Amino acid sequence: MIQHRQSFITLILCTAVLLLSPFLLKKWNNPYNSVIMYDAAGYYIYLPAFFYDDLGKIDIAEDIIREYNPFGCDFYATNQQVNENHIIKYTSGVAILELPAFAAGHLAAKIWNYPTDGFSKPYQIAVNFWGIVFGIAGLWITRKNLLRYFSDTATAFTLLALSLATNLYLYISFGAVVTHTYLFTLYALLISLTIDFYKKPDVAKSIALGLTAGFITLVRPTDIICVLLIFCWNLSNISTFKNRIRFWAIHQKLFILFGISAFLIGSIQLIYWKIYCGNWIFWSYGAHEFFDFLHPHLINGLFSYKKGWLIYTPVMIFSLLGFYPLYRKFGHLFLVVFLFFIINTYIVFSWNEWWYGGSFSQRAMIQSYAVLAFPMTAFFSSVLTRKTWKYLTILLLAFFIWLNLTMTYQCYSKEGIMENYMMSKTYFWKIFGKTHISQKDKKYIELEEEIPQRYTEKMQTIYKDSFDQQRIDSCFSNDVFPDNGVLFINKDCQRTQEITVPISGHAGYYQAMIRVFAPEMEWDTWKQAQIILTLKQNGIVVKSNYYRIYRIIDTGKWEDISIELITPEQTAFNELSIQLWNADGNKTLYADNLNIRFAAKK
Repeated sequence: MIQHRQSFITLILCTAVLLLSPFLLKKWNNPYNSVIMYDAAGYYIYLPAFFYDDLGKIDIAEDIIREYNPFGCDFYATNQQVNENHIIKYTSGVAILELPAFAAGHLAAKIWNYPTDGFSKPYQIAVNFWGIVFGIAGLWITRKNLLRYFSDTATAFTLLALSLATNLYLYISFGAVVTHTYLFTLYALLISLTIDFYKKPDVAKSIALGLTAGFITLVRPTDIICVLLIFCWNLSNISTFKNRIRFWAIHQKLFILFGISAFLIGSIQLIYWKIYCGNWIFWSYGAHEFFDFLHPHLINGLFSYKKGWLIYTPVMIFSLLGFYPLYRKFGHLFLVVFLFFIINTYIVFSWNEWWYGGSFSQRAMIQSYAVLAFPMTAFFSSVLTRKTWKYLTILLLAFFIWLNLTMTYQCYSKEGIMENYMMSKTYFWKIFGKTHISQKDKKYIELEEEIPQRYTEKMQTIYKDSFDQQRIDSCFSNDVFPDNGVLFINKDCQRTQEITVPISGHAGYYQAMIRVFAPEMEWDTWKQAQIILTLKQNGIVVKSNYYRIYRIIDTGKWEDISIELITPEQTAFNELSIQLWNADGNKTLYADNLNIRFAAKK
C-alpha cells in the first residue's frame, strides 16, 4: 500500500501535466532555435565553446548566430572582451548541470546525422527535457521534505499549488533551461541533506552538502545565502544556537570537508575568470547591470503591475500567511525560513533591473519556493481543519490555478497577449482571464490611461489636419500617395515636427486620432515607431503619453489609431502637441488625417 497516498497521487498528476505541457508548443520544432535562446543560450554556451571551439575566442558564435539566432541580441556586445577573449556574462553552473543533456544531444546528433554544433535539434530536445525532469525532481524532493513535518493532505495541497498555481509551472514546462528550476531543485536537495545531516552527521552527507551549496552558488553567486539554511536549520532560541556552535566544534572535520567541497565547485568559475581575463574575480555584467542595496525595489517587485510577484503569482500569499502558523506550531523552522525569505527578497529586488527582463512574474523568486513551501504547508495545515476556511481556501486555490494557467497561455499565445517585458495596470485588467483580445488593446501596454465611454461620446473636435497643404517638415511628402500629402518617418527621418495646438487649459480628456500605413512590420520592440501626445505649459512638458504603433496595426493597409491623455489635477497647461518618433528604427511609417478631440470633466 502506498504511503502518503494523497500527496503521491497529486504529484503523479502534476508530473504528468508538467511533462505533457511542452508538447503543446513543441518549441524544439521552431525554425529558429527557441529552446536554447536568450539567457538560456548565454548559460549554455560554455559547453559548445569548450568541446567544439575555444572557450576564450568562441569563434563558433558567428556560425551559431547565423544558423539559429539563439542569443536574441548582439552576442559580442553582451559578453565583454578582455585580453582578446570573450568573457561569458553568465556563470557556468547551469552549463555544468546540463552536461548530461549535452552529451545525450551530441550522441543523438551523431546517430541521426544532425550537426554536432551544440544547437541542432537533438541538443534542443535533450536540454529541454533534462531541465524539465530536473525541475520535477525538485518537487519530489520537496514532497519528502514536507512530509517530515506536515500531514499528507496539507503536503498534497502545497504540491498542487507550487506545480500549477505558480510561475514554477511555466519555468518547468516551457523555460526549464535557465537557472530557476535548477536552483529550485538544488535548494530542495540542500534542505533534504541538511535535515538528514543533523539527524546523523557523517562524511558523505557533509561532502554532499558542500557540493550542493557549491553548485547553488556557481549557478547564481548571490544564492550563497543558501548556507543560512544549513547552519540555522532548527534554530529557535539562544540555547539552540549555542548547541549548534558546540555541534560544529565537535564535528570540525565535517565542517572543513563541507567548506572544501563547496569551494571546489565554486572555484570552477574563479579559474575560468583567471584563465580568460586574468582576474580571480570579474564583474561580467558590465556597467549598466548592478545591485543597489541602498535602494531596493521591494514595493515594485512585490506589487507592481509591471512584474509584481504577488500580482502575477498571488497564490504565494498563502506562504506569507503561513508564517504565523509556522511560528506557532513549528518555531524551530520559523526563524531560518523567515530570515531566508527576508534576506533573499531584499537581494532579489536590489537588482537595478528588478523585473528581470523578459519573463513571467518574478522568476528570480522561484528558487525560494523550496523554502517557502514550509509556511505554505503550515497555512494549509491550519485552514484545512476548519470547515468554512477549508472550502474558501479550496476555491481560492482553484482560482489561482486557473489564473496561472490562463496567464501562462497568454504568454505563449500566437496573439502575444501577455507582454513579457513591460505591463501596465490598464493592460493587466484589459486581458485578465482572456484567451483572445483586440489587437488595439495592446496600446495599453504602455498607455496607462483610458477615457471612460461616457466621455468619448461627448468629445468635440478642436483640431483637424489632412496634411494636404505643403509644409516645412523634412518628414512630409506629397509624392508617395497621389493627390494626398502625408507625414512619414523612416531611417533618415526619425521624428516628425511637433504639431502644437493651443488649448483652453480646462481639465478633461484629450484624444488624438490619426491614420497610419506601414509597408512592412518592425518586429524589434525597441525600434518600433511611437506616437507621442504631450501636454505643455508655455513649451514646458507637463505630461506625456505614448505607445508603440506596430503593436496594434497590420501591414499593407491604412488603419485608424488613437492616443488618449487625461489632464492632471490642479496643474496649468495651455498647449497640446503630437509627434511620431521612429525610435532609431529603419522601417517606414506613413500618417494622415489627424483629428484631435476634447471632452471636459464634469
